[in-house]
Amino acid sequence: MEIAFWPTDDQLKHLQESCDGKPFVMLNLLKFRDIAEYDDGRPAVSGESAYAIYLEQVNRLLEAMGARIVHYGPLQEVAIGQGADAPWDAVLCVYYPSRTKFLGMLENPDYPSVAVHRQAGLIGQLLIASPPTPLQVPVDSLRVPS
Repeated sequence: MEIAFWPTDDQLKHLQESCDGKPFVMLNLLKFRDIAEYDDGRPAVSGESAYAIYLEQVNRLLEAMGARIVHYGPLQEVAIGQGADAPWDAVLCVYYPSRTKFLGMLENPDYPSVAVHRQAGLIGQLLIASPPTPLQVPVDSLRVPS
């Protein structure tokens, strides 16, 4: 897995071409800088603190488009598989009503002043889109083997 900060041209093109009007959830795996790197010489804060400012500010943009943060928290542990040295610090899941709305947020004229905190706080991230599908089996009917 490669840590990146922005989508490649091919990834952006695919996102634009896959705008089907359907909702999706974006899983974000985040890697923070130890110390945020602002280009304008702001006082030093941790990368995680800079990203927290980003989340607070971007949440207003998300709500305005009908999107919402579903989950945010630190990466606690790798429970299955290899990866005790997993490069991720935190997990963020965001529900978007459509890819068009997601891309529209990136083009929002207010986004660059918000994204400065994202850029200062992160080394990089991995974003994975997934359709929000309901459980096919009711939760109360699931049985744990004894």
